[in-house]
Amino acid sequence: MANLAIFGMGYVGCVTAACFASHGHHVIGVDVNPDKIELLRSGEPTVAEPGLREMVSSSVRQGKLCVTQSVDDAVSRSEISFITVGTPPRRNGDVDLDALRSVLAEIGQSLKKHRRFHTVVVRSTVLPGTTASVALPALIESSELVPGKDFAVYFNPEFSPRRQFRT
Repeated sequence: MANLAIFGMGYVGCVTAACFASHGHHVIGVDVNPDKIELLRSGEPTVAEPGLREMVSSSVRQGKLCVTQSVDDAVSRSEISFITVGTPPRRNGDVDLDALRSVLAEIGQSLKKHRRFHTVVVRSTVLPGTTASVALPALIESSELVPGKDFAVYFNPEFSPRRQFRT
């Protein structure tokens, strides 16, 4: 089974973490919000979804799901990082990528320190091309490593039917 880090314990991150952990993977959830960390540590999900409470509680009890605020700890203990941070719309309709850029920079710094191959998966509602135009350059700049040789970057779309993107 894989060792996975999930960055962002909102709806997508919490559900993704619980599903992977319930299938036997070791999952480290990462969030900046201490309230979400405390909820998950106590076996409670951060969102309401049928069956999620049981999945989270069981996974925490079995040691398959743990949480931290430390990006470095999560990257050092995993092979794959899923980024599920929020990308809310700005007032002008553009997508706010600040949280995505921030976590990419922190992951890159950890990759630079640990120097072992790591896969980063952007699992967020972003426009096509964001992986190539934002994620890849941010990781290269912050890690000073070579994509394809030292790390890989993939995009696993998370769709929001209510989101209207400005083109």
